[in-house]
Amino acid sequence: MQCLEGQREVDAGRFLSLLESEAISGPLWMVLGALVDEPLKRLCRTIYRRGRRAALRVLWPSGHNPKREILYLTDSPRYGWVVLDTTSGKGYSRQNLVTRFVDEPPLLPPVVQELRRQVQEELSDPYPGGVKLWNGGRYYLRSFTLTRLPDEEEPRLIFGFGPSDYYNFLATSLSLDRKLEVNGTTTTLREMYLRDADPWAQPISCLAHSFGINLAVITRDNHLLLTRRSRYVSSRPAAWTVAVNEGLQRPADKDEAGNPDFYKAAVRGVYEELGVSLRENTGDWPLFLSFGLDWELYQYALLGRVRLNLSLKEVRDCWELNSRDKWEGEITAIPFTLKHFSEFVKDHGPWSPAGVICIIHALMADEGVTIETVTRELNRVGVRYLAYPGGSQLSGSSEPGQKPVNPP
Repeated sequence: MQCLEGQREVDAGRFLSLLESEAISGPLWMVLGALVDEPLKRLCRTIYRRGRRAALRVLWPSGHNPKREILYLTDSPRYGWVVLDTTSGKGYSRQNLVTRFVDEPPLLPPVVQELRRQVQEELSDPYPGGVKLWNGGRYYLRSFTLTRLPDEEEPRLIFGFGPSDYYNFLATSLSLDRKLEVNGTTTTLREMYLRDADPWAQPISCLAHSFGINLAVITRDNHLLLTRRSRYVSSRPAAWTVAVNEGLQRPADKDEAGNPDFYKAAVRGVYEELGVSLRENTGDWPLFLSFGLDWELYQYALLGRVRLNLSLKEVRDCWELNSRDKWEGEITAIPFTLKHFSEFVKDHGPWSPAGVICIIHALMADEGVTIETVTRELNRVGVRYLAYPGGSQLSGSSEPGQKPVNPP
């Protein structure tokens, strides 16, 4: 018995020595690492990411970390930008952006009528800062159709509009999270209308009282103009965005037939924001690149770019001497490259989601970058960019025919 136990000790010793040898221990630890170490790392990464998301939701309820994130979205589509249609950098031709105006006021439910009344009362009080908001004419979006021409599959957008005003915009888009008492229950417009809404479905017209025009402006010497919105503006104060942000206005932006004209709005926006006059067929005409929806404000918009026949210094001179809307924000310029944009985003925030997507699509149009290149560059500098859940919006693609379309 003693001999047998002694033999077992010798065999165990030889086995341990064999395990300690390099020939065996190296591969063995690799196998053990694959079985234990990698799953443990994945578990830690999952715990970290979920904890970080929870922290972001507490620190930045809009899902936006102003220093390290452009758009950080959770599983909810509540915040961010939805690319509803895109030209992948090619741009829409003018005849393929069709507008139709129907002179029928929006049907406002009682809860929105009450919010409008409250907005009017609030704006009747003295306004701080020397700038008082006024109730200008706007358009509400009745419908949109996303389609393609059969021959070359050129994108074509058809929009239906009706008359609205700025008070309606303040009472809806800027009041979506205001607490309301409805039938004895505390709720919000967002809960009532947007919780299960589909962005490709027909617009919720009682909420869509502003249609935006956003333009990335590039100078002749290839500088991108950016602005940080004033703290006095009603929508996204202190946010960074592109230099031109306008809403379609009545009657200033209507064409000869009485329909809204996106190009008139763009020309007006460049003049009011920068003091620069655009002339058709002179090389600096706006090019619209995509159509989308700001989920946080429930505001539809066209995004595009314009290349000015002016240097950065000349634009600055025009802005100083001729801009009507200097109070809305200060102008900043960076070289129009993906690298300079990503570095600027890394160190500045918060950002308007429309502004970010507008710049990305302008880079695709003028610099030939791909969305994969954009994502890699943003990741390189530590900026995480996520689009609306589903993935296709990140690449700027949507297939008409697979989403509902709305006849005007």
